[in-house]
Amino acid sequence: MKLIIYLSTFLIFSNLFSQNEIDYKDMIKDKIESNSALSNYKNYAFFNNSILKNTLNEWTDKTLTDEEYKYIFLNGREIHLGNSTNTKLIVTVVDIIDLRGVSKISMNRNFSSSNNLNYYSINLYLNNSYYATKFSIDYQNNKKNEFITKVQISISDNLQDANNIKKYLLKLFKLLNINVLDFDM
Repeated sequence: MKLIIYLSTFLIFSNLFSQNEIDYKDMIKDKIESNSALSNYKNYAFFNNSILKNTLNEWTDKTLTDEEYKYIFLNGREIHLGNSTNTKLIVTVVDIIDLRGVSKISMNRNFSSSNNLNYYSINLYLNNSYYATKFSIDYQNNKKNEFITKVQISISDNLQDANNIKKYLLKLFKLLNINVLDFDM
C-alpha cells in the first residue's frame, strides 16, 4: 500500500514539473510578447496552437500542409509612429518559418544608436530546406512577402528573459526532434 501511495505521489509531482511542447510554446510566446525592444514596437509570437491555419495561408500566399502547420512559428512586431504603441501603426512585420528549417541559434546584446538603448536578440539561422518568409503590411495595406535566411527575435535589455527564451527554444527543438547547433556554446 505504501508503495502505491509513493508511486502515485511521484507520478503526480513528476507530471507537475515536466514540460511539454505546448508549455514551451506558451512560455516562449509570453516572454517574447512581454519584452519589446523599443517603446514603439509591440512584439508577438505565434505557434500552431495560437493561430488559425486559414490566417497563415493568407499571409504566406500558399496552402500549408498539416505537417508545415505543425512546425510553424511566427515572430512579429508592430511598429508605431512616435515613442509609443498608442500612436498610429506604420507597419506590421512577421517572420513565418517552419521550425524544422532552423539549423543554428545564438544570442547577442546589441546597441541601437538611433534610440540610444541596448536590447537582446535571439537569432535563428535557417538552412533553406523549409518554408521561411517575411510578411509585411503597411498602413496603406501594401503587402509584401520576401524569402529570409535568419529570424531575429529582438527583446528588451533583459538578460534573464533573453536566456530563458533561448533555453525554451532549445528545449522545444529537442522535443520536436530538431537538431539545432547552439552558436554560444
